[in-house]
Amino acid sequence: MEIEQMTKEELLKLKNQRYKTAIDNGTISKLYLIARELGKELSTTYGPKYSWDKDQINIYVDDYGSYMNVTLDHKLVCSTHFCDQFIIPGEWLDIVLKSYQEAHIKNKQQETDRYNLEREEILKQIVF
Repeated sequence: MEIEQMTKEELLKLKNQRYKTAIDNGTISKLYLIARELGKELSTTYGPKYSWDKDQINIYVDDYGSYMNVTLDHKLVCSTHFCDQFIIPGEWLDIVLKSYQEAHIKNKQQETDRYNLEREEILKQIVF
């Protein structure tokens, strides 16, 4: 059935189904990770906040407010706001997800570095 022909109830069901699928398959988590690891940390009073840009795509993550917005050419295509959660699939998503592997590797390296630093601090406290 064409989207333009759907009832309000059918549209709402499709919207919710798309968002649930994006949560379940890890897409939403990947978008967050890309913005946090590859984006720039914004200087704000209440943070942390991140912004990642590629082509006309922007991912904005507000960890203080616990939400993310994704825009394509200034049009909102994904929101994780608790009151209005949705994702509009499209080519933009394929473009963004190509950066996931880089973000994942950077995240794992930071976790390893953090672990090793904490380990060294403990060693200093138990070995003379």
